Amino acid sequence: MKNIAWLIENGLNNENASSAKREMYGHIQTLASGLVNFNLQKTPIAVVASSNFKTLELMFAVVLSGNFYVPIDLECPIARLETMLEGINFILCQEGEVNDECLAMAEKTGKVVTYYEDLISSVTKKHLLDVIKQNLLPSDPLYMVFTSGSTGKSKGVVKSHGAMLSFLEAFLQEYPINAEDVIGNQTPLYFDASAKDIYLYLASGAELKFIPKRLFSFPTQLIQHLNQEKITTILWVPSALTIVAKLNAFKYILPTSLKRVFFVGEVFRPKFLNYWTSFLPQVEFVNVYGSSETAGVVCHYKVKRQLEFDESLPIGKPFSNTRIYLVDDEGKESKQGEIVVESEAVAIGYFNDEVKTREKFFVKGGKKYYKTGDLAKFDNEGNLVFTSRSDYQIKHMGHRIELGDIESAVYALPEITDACVLYNSEKEKIKLFYSTADGKALDEVNLRAQLKKLLPDYMIPSQYMFLKNLPKNHNGKIDKQALKNCL
Repeated sequence: MKNIAWLIENGLNNENASSAKREMYGHIQTLASGLVNFNLQKTPIAVVASSNFKTLELMFAVVLSGNFYVPIDLECPIARLETMLEGINFILCQEGEVNDECLAMAEKTGKVVTYYEDLISSVTKKHLLDVIKQNLLPSDPLYMVFTSGSTGKSKGVVKSHGAMLSFLEAFLQEYPINAEDVIGNQTPLYFDASAKDIYLYLASGAELKFIPKRLFSFPTQLIQHLNQEKITTILWVPSALTIVAKLNAFKYILPTSLKRVFFVGEVFRPKFLNYWTSFLPQVEFVNVYGSSETAGVVCHYKVKRQLEFDESLPIGKPFSNTRIYLVDDEGKESKQGEIVVESEAVAIGYFNDEVKTREKFFVKGGKKYYKTGDLAKFDNEGNLVFTSRSDYQIKHMGHRIELGDIESAVYALPEITDACVLYNSEKEKIKLFYSTADGKALDEVNLRAQLKKLLPDYMIPSQYMFLKNLPKNHNGKIDKQALKNCL
């Protein structure tokens, strides 16, 4: 199988496929035939990413037409959206998805807006689609996803067909999801994490269910929904799993079909992970690690025991298609340093940005490498342990400090539910932002005393700010940019 077009056909149109999947494949062929009329090849096409199967049909239709799709979120500010769509002249959507402001922006910038409802009336051109499928190469772009940049401007990361196929082969070799499974999607389709759900659905024969966003505000209803849909497999960000623990949902209802829980994208704090594992000892829990600059994930760690509250959860060992190197400030291999990924799953690079691509990606000896900016170390068992981001490391009072280490200590305190530590370089002050389970501020003297038991003096924050709720960004992570305004 040399490209994803083959996977789409094999996953949706095989002899064991359900009638719903076969019907979906027919729609995709028709939509792709309509796109072929635009005479585009290897062109980025934006797809408004609502969480439904029509969005998937549009994405896969772009692939079958020989182009690559770009999932977008129309709820982001119009100025940011306009910047993200630079160099992208086609937008696909469903009726009613695009508001007047977006349509005006599209008209002003010369973009063509095309609707699912118009394309689905096209005449299927199977012979042309077969030619495109035969000619697509593993190195061809499959999709592009945006990731935040240090300058505040989003970067478009382009993934290839071959990178995604490499991830799928390695992942399913280790975790054989199959046709008896049901994957519960939590991540919006404009986030890169959702691609794992989408392509595992295609490659494994499993069913895919989109979980309504509103349910994540009502954990008992969320668990009830998982049970009703017989969901066996979830790959969620820890913030979504943490909500269940914070509100003690398992006191009222337990998942009955769940077999495996993968979590990715941020640190899953031990006290919240322990909540899940204590109630669900029969479920497999796996910490997976990757980045937007790779297809899928590249490392995994199977959780086999309860963790201490101040313990760092490993990100484990690489999948079979990956090698991991740690390099020091001089670029030499070390037992502690920046994670460099060597893998067939490494992305092509950043869209229309050769300078940033050269900074982070390189090829050596025919192999692809990506410099992640993540800092890690090896534990005694040879597992990788994430320590911090290279841009989240400070020099304070003559000491090099990982702000993530301070946060880990703060999260070890039972009263704390959310925490973020930032550094004011002008005032040379470490500041802790936090929230608590009962919604009340902690006594600062007592808080300092508890932290002194866990941290050396030079790492103890000198400033504290209690917030009932720390600000969150679209994917549920703490919004550090918003908090920086409070330094």
